[in-house]
Amino acid sequence: MASTLTVVSRKQQSRAKIKLEIEKLNLLICQDYPRNRLDHEKLLCMLDPSAGYVDPNADYGAHRNNLQFPVNSASSMKLGTQSLGLRYENEHSEVYYGYKMCQFSRQHLQFLLNIQRAIYLSHPSSQISNATQDYMRVNLVVGAQTGEHADTFRGATPNFIFIEPGNTFHLRIRLFPKFHSSVVSYKGDYYIPHQYSPRIGKNDKGDPHYFEFPPSTFDKLEPVGDLHSFIVVGIKQKKIQTAPRYYSVHHTTATLNIVSLADVLEDAKKHLVLRKPRPMFQLKHGTNKWYIFYGWKHVQP
Repeated sequence: MASTLTVVSRKQQSRAKIKLEIEKLNLLICQDYPRNRLDHEKLLCMLDPSAGYVDPNADYGAHRNNLQFPVNSASSMKLGTQSLGLRYENEHSEVYYGYKMCQFSRQHLQFLLNIQRAIYLSHPSSQISNATQDYMRVNLVVGAQTGEHADTFRGATPNFIFIEPGNTFHLRIRLFPKFHSSVVSYKGDYYIPHQYSPRIGKNDKGDPHYFEFPPSTFDKLEPVGDLHSFIVVGIKQKKIQTAPRYYSVHHTTATLNIVSLADVLEDAKKHLVLRKPRPMFQLKHGTNKWYIFYGWKHVQP
C-alpha cells in the first residue's frame, strides 16, 4: 500500500491555530455570560412604560420598539438585556460617576477582553482593532423578538453579533437602501436615507429638510449613488453635517465637517449605482461565530 505525505503550510498552521483560539474564547464567553445579571427592571419598563423605571437610559437606542420582548417576558427572570463595556456610553456618565468604566463592567472585565480578542481574531484589521480598542460596548439580549429597525448612527463603526449554540436566531439584513451613505431617488426627487423612516431632501427654499416616509416606500426607491467621501450625520446650519468614513473619535459634534446638499449629490454621482442589490437580503445565521454588519447603514433583522 502506497503511503501518502500531507504537507501543511505555515499559513494553514497559523489559520488552524487562530481558529482553535477563537473556539476557546467563544467557549469562555458562553461560560462567563452573566445570565443572572440581566436588567429585569428595565425589561418591565420596556413592556410597560408606566412601570416607574426612572433611569433616563431605560429606552436608550429606542430599545422598547426595536427589541420587542413578548408580553409574557415579565414573568421570567431569565429574559432581558444588559449593557456593559470598556467605557461608559458617554462622557457625561464618566464625569458624573468619576470612572471611565461602570462597576458592572469592571466585574466582568475578562469577559469583555475575551470578546474583544475573539472579534479581532475573527475580523483582523486595523479598523476593527481601533473600533474595539477603548470604546467597545456589549449588549446582552435574551428572549427578544427584534423588530425591523436601523441602529442610531454614532460613527463609522461596525456591529458584531454572536449567537450562542442552541439558538435558532438569525439576523436578516436589507441591503438597500443604505442609510447615511447613499443618495436615492423617489418620484423624481433626490433623498439621503437618514434612518428607518426619515430622509433628507431639499425643501421649497432649496435647504436640506427632513421628510418622513413610511418604510413601505423602500421598494419604490431607486439607487443613484454611494457616498465615498463622508457619511451623512444630519442637518446643521442649513447644510449637511458629515463624519469620516474611517474610525475616528469626536468628543463634540462641533468638530464634524459641514458640506452643502449639492456636494453630497456630486459625490454620489461620482459613484453611481445602476441597480438594486440581488438578493436584497443577507442572512447572518449559525451559532458560535462572530458576524460583522453595519447596523446604522442597513435595516435589520
